[in-house]
Amino acid sequence: MTAALTAPREAPDRVLPPGPSPGRARYLTLVLVLVLAGSYAGLLISNQMTAPATVTCLVKVRDSGNVSLSRFQACFARFDSQRMAAEAAGGFAVLPPGLLLMWLLPWRLARRAGPLTRAPENWQQEALRMARGGTRRRVVVEFGRLGLREPFTVPTPRGFRIILPWGVRKLPYEQWKAVLRHEIEHAVAGDVSLVWLTRGVWWTLPAALLAPVLARVGAAWADSTSPVDTLARPFWAEYGLRAVGLLLLTALMSAAVLRSREHEADLHAAAAEGGALAAVLRGNPASRPPWWRRVSANHPSPARRLAALADPSAALRVTTLETVAAGAAVAMTLVAVQRIFLSSSLDTSAPLIAGLLGGVLFAFGWAGAVWRTVGARPGTSVRGPLLGLAAGTAIGMVGGLWNTGLTLSAPLYGWPSLFLVPLLVANAGACSAALAGLWARTGPGRRRFPRFSAHLANIVLFVGALWIGHGVAIIVRLDIVRAVVLGAQSGPWTTPAAVALAVVSLIAWRWTRGSGIAASGGGLLLHMGIGLTAGSVAATLRWATTPAFEARRPFYSLEVDCWTAVGAGLCCVVVLLLVSGREGLGRSLAVAPVATAITSAILWVRFVTEWKHLALAAKIYAVRPLAQLALCLLVVVLLAAFLPSGGSKRRFAPVTVLAATALLSFALVAALVFLAPRVPHGLLKQLPMAATAIAGDV
Repeated sequence: MTAALTAPREAPDRVLPPGPSPGRARYLTLVLVLVLAGSYAGLLISNQMTAPATVTCLVKVRDSGNVSLSRFQACFARFDSQRMAAEAAGGFAVLPPGLLLMWLLPWRLARRAGPLTRAPENWQQEALRMARGGTRRRVVVEFGRLGLREPFTVPTPRGFRIILPWGVRKLPYEQWKAVLRHEIEHAVAGDVSLVWLTRGVWWTLPAALLAPVLARVGAAWADSTSPVDTLARPFWAEYGLRAVGLLLLTALMSAAVLRSREHEADLHAAAAEGGALAAVLRGNPASRPPWWRRVSANHPSPARRLAALADPSAALRVTTLETVAAGAAVAMTLVAVQRIFLSSSLDTSAPLIAGLLGGVLFAFGWAGAVWRTVGARPGTSVRGPLLGLAAGTAIGMVGGLWNTGLTLSAPLYGWPSLFLVPLLVANAGACSAALAGLWARTGPGRRRFPRFSAHLANIVLFVGALWIGHGVAIIVRLDIVRAVVLGAQSGPWTTPAAVALAVVSLIAWRWTRGSGIAASGGGLLLHMGIGLTAGSVAATLRWATTPAFEARRPFYSLEVDCWTAVGAGLCCVVVLLLVSGREGLGRSLAVAPVATAITSAILWVRFVTEWKHLALAAKIYAVRPLAQLALCLLVVVLLAAFLPSGGSKRRFAPVTVLAATALLSFALVAALVFLAPRVPHGLLKQLPMAATAIAGDV
């Protein structure tokens, strides 16, 4: 017997790792990508129909002598409603047939497995007992023909049909019950219909993608033009390559998710039925298919399933290639939604709508897998998945079908977005993994996954990263210096960023209790002490060293105060990372916002007798430093993932940690006060309005 076919460990280790399954979110992502690809095909057909009239309108505007941007835009606006209708029609050309195939494909598979025989009543009662509490839908067990080798589950309008090989009847009671339990777990998971919907939409999409090509060929024949010369143009070659790449990516991603769901069902069955499922798997041949079969296979081999039962955390661990595919799929969805809304009346809301959708998909599809990995084995490094997330996001932003013909031009929102958005998304992933590490170390109760708080934190992180990334990218295109100095302080995302960081901090504090960083007993008090020390030292030094020149330039004072508060939070991050290694990142998410808030509050109080608008000043001092700290964290915390686990081997006493925090805060504020007078006056020339308003000068 090979090592891969050794018996699994005892039952306590065969428990499914805690955390949500990312399967459902990833299937929804695939369906969205495929439907949006169909809408792009509809847009291409609409553009072919409206192009002659649009060109005629543009020529008339050019020759009229009254040339203006608004008149050129009016030529395109004439057909906005037609384009939107074509996009909707393209999506509907894919989704309804996909829904139909969602029922026809499993019906066809069930017929091929027939003739089917209804299982005896004791099998039906056993299936009902297993499914009780997991699903309210009807479950029917049937046997297939003699040649059927693999059991499977198909959806029906009223429930599920579990079709088992005829040979299962010859297995001992415990073994056939384990096989039945495995299929019941697929039904209880609630994604059987999504699996078949994904397949149905995938098989429908090629016809929709081919429709613009056929329409162009028909137009060429009507114009007595050679179709070959028409299709030989670079646009259609690029369109074909992107379409093939999309279909290949979604097919491989769907197969990978289905293999992961097989492992999850195995682990549930093993946890309930003991070693019976392993005995069934050991009875199958131990053949190892070639690598291309393993990549495209919907089911893992028996040897791989046995290895997963022996080590669940390794089998379900998120991989770099998996995260590249997931990131690319979400980014393609993001770009498609943005371009759709940019061509409609909701163009100003395009980044917000797309960021919200993309953030939710990242939170459930990517973070779900990472939390399950870290929950199964605390301390696991996720460097590869983080880099894969950044790479996949960048690939999806430029490699989607919606970018056809725009390869040599700037991506949506300019080239800075191609760097900033993947960077901020990867840093949000690092923060998510850090929170997962905190949760995994909260004690014996960590097996209970905190669904609401974990999902809320992940959604806040990824939505915030996408909103800030697109917003800052626009600022960078206009003024890179202003983007570096202001960052998240100016824009509609400022208040949401501050609130999001506060929410993440509260959730991180919840899981920080009992995780000390010093040998002599750290914990909650020490973490609070770090935040208080950094905030009080920074604010006190800033209060005592306010330069005289700031009286003539109040906006300088506001910015230095803001960066002082941000610096206090960053000092906490640096200290905790030095002491605790990459595990310190989760704790710094709890401590750093507190230090920033303390510093801001003290610096606001020092002018309480001078402010003419106290409420406005309080809002600015409460929001802007936290927003800027959120941006700083989303830029630099990815580096923390490459630190060693546990930080330095040397243990530091709490007094040493607090002293280092105070010294670092002192040095940072001293540097800010020293450099502030040397900042060119024109650098912050766009800022006086906020500062002079709260000072009462306007």
